[in-house]
Amino acid sequence: EIKCRVIANMSHEIRTPLNASLGFTDLLRKSELDHRQRDFLATIRKSSLGLLQIINDILDFSKIEAGKVALDEIAIDLRETIEDVLTVLAPSAHEKQIEIISILSPELPGHILADPLRLKQILTNLVSNAVKFTDNGSITVRVNVEEQLNQQVTFKVSVSDTGIGIAEEEQQKLFQAFSQVDTSTTREFGGSGLGLVIAKELVTQMNGTIGVNSKLHYGANFWFTFTAGLSHSPAQALPLHPLTNKQIIIYDKHPLVRLSLAHLVSDWQAIPQSTGELPELEKIIDEKGEQLAAAIISLNFDNTKSQEFCHILNKLKNTWHCPTLVLNYTVDDDERIKLAELASATLAKPVRYRELNQTLSGLIGPASQITSITTAADVMRTVQFNRPPRILAVDDNPANLKLVSTMLGDLGALVTEASSGAQAIERLNETMFDIIFMDIQMPGMDGVEATSHIRRNPSCYRDTPIVALTAHALESERDTLLNSGMDDYLSKPVTEQQLINTILRWTDIKIVDSKTSSQKEVKKPHQQAVHSIEHTGLSPAKDRKNNKIVVDQALGVKLAAGKEGLAQELFEMLLANLDSELKDIQQAYQDRNHQDLLSIVHRLHGATRYCGVPALKAAAEHLEATLKRQQDGIAEGIERLVEESLLVKNWAVANPQQYTSPQEDNPG
Repeated sequence: EIKCRVIANMSHEIRTPLNASLGFTDLLRKSELDHRQRDFLATIRKSSLGLLQIINDILDFSKIEAGKVALDEIAIDLRETIEDVLTVLAPSAHEKQIEIISILSPELPGHILADPLRLKQILTNLVSNAVKFTDNGSITVRVNVEEQLNQQVTFKVSVSDTGIGIAEEEQQKLFQAFSQVDTSTTREFGGSGLGLVIAKELVTQMNGTIGVNSKLHYGANFWFTFTAGLSHSPAQALPLHPLTNKQIIIYDKHPLVRLSLAHLVSDWQAIPQSTGELPELEKIIDEKGEQLAAAIISLNFDNTKSQEFCHILNKLKNTWHCPTLVLNYTVDDDERIKLAELASATLAKPVRYRELNQTLSGLIGPASQITSITTAADVMRTVQFNRPPRILAVDDNPANLKLVSTMLGDLGALVTEASSGAQAIERLNETMFDIIFMDIQMPGMDGVEATSHIRRNPSCYRDTPIVALTAHALESERDTLLNSGMDDYLSKPVTEQQLINTILRWTDIKIVDSKTSSQKEVKKPHQQAVHSIEHTGLSPAKDRKNNKIVVDQALGVKLAAGKEGLAQELFEMLLANLDSELKDIQQAYQDRNHQDLLSIVHRLHGATRYCGVPALKAAAEHLEATLKRQQDGIAEGIERLVEESLLVKNWAVANPQQYTSPQEDNPG
């Protein structure tokens, strides 16, 4: 018990400065930075997260020893849970040019009853270890059903890598606390030596076992089993009809990636044909060009065959008019970015089940969907409350106080700061607040004492919701804080989404549609436009010359979280500022002010991502990429941006008050 308390206090003392390091790093990353500065911030963030993971490991180990770990049992989608882990860890694997692959049995049930956080913790440990100890090759995650008895299912999850491997005599050390197979690896690879011990204890609680098969220099295969109940929650149906009996060509150098993609495509009743050689790919395309419904092309880590890729992608597009989905890696590379621009759509590897299905359905389905495919990662969302929350933020650490205040201020809240419990009470005597975010460990009057004082006070502020904002992390502390009169508990570091959820939970404040642009008038077309709107003769839905979507209403509503009114306002906001943005772009280009030009284009690109204007968005995105890479073609990019802007304004004039009534057969 003493050790548990010591570790909890240590965790608090280290988490407090870490919270500021991570928080301000994330805020700084949102600002305009050059590539070198972003690298520095990425290193700071990676190091901070590494230290936080060590703290979490030690705390988890202490809680397991004390018997204080209780598993949740909620309905989860096992496939999505696995995919969440691989999506997070893919960048670290791709930085080392390691392929990360998932092969999940089609027999997996839709939903099971399990603890998603603990499952992710186990798998994250195994996959991150595989990344750490693999210098080249691949990491493959397989999930199969081992046994099903009534409503209980036993699963087997394995993580195989092509890394350094583990000698047989060293394998017995793996699941012992604070140990690694070789003491020298602690210095080279880092880590607390607790990850596998924690994983073993969690697996045991899930009525499973864990083990490893490995040979030195020949990689390792870690596996674990767990038992979970079946959930009766219905799985969300996927649209199969656009893919049924469609022929899809798949290219990837890695045979297991091809196998994984072929399994997915077959699962949707499509007909896959795969190859790992570019000459064979081109041969199949020439033989079956007209029969192909879509092509899935994975790019390579090396750029030695960029010209061949370019040739094949152009042939698919221009000769056979075959929609192409390019699978790219999560790390930037100029050559791969150029190739991806030739595709009909792109997704990051490893692909997610639903994203791949939706993207292929859009490419193969009605033509209107081809230019309007947007994944959740592409959608930038903002929050607006029906009124500004009045918030008292209390923390004795100036950095943490400033961070929380900045995050809340960015959400539109009116924030009052207090650096101690006593000062918080003074602030409460001066004004009313909707909610208080209270730090716990403060000199003088701490958060618990301040809360007790507030609850005893007969004044009107005694019922104000108080949320503990602390670096303490033990489950028992939550009960102590709630018993002291606090209403809720957030463990640092906190996220903006946690703050939003807490405000909505404990106050009468609601999220509403933005009304910012309702009082603005849409400006008239810029006087320097090459053609007048009245005499262009363009279709309001499409540019007939190029047969491309100008305005996609359905996409606009989707980007506005299904709210037609908000979609209309976002479109009006784009129109209201479009002329001035174009004028500023042209002026910055004439002045040869590259930094201002990039800043304005970036701002306009961001605005287009909120609206259903796919062609204009693509033009802005292309120009921004050209500027960032400092390539030729800036003038042509600006000309294209002006042309696409004209088409959008043409549509707006020709279709007054029609944006909020999208027609399914005419998304323009």
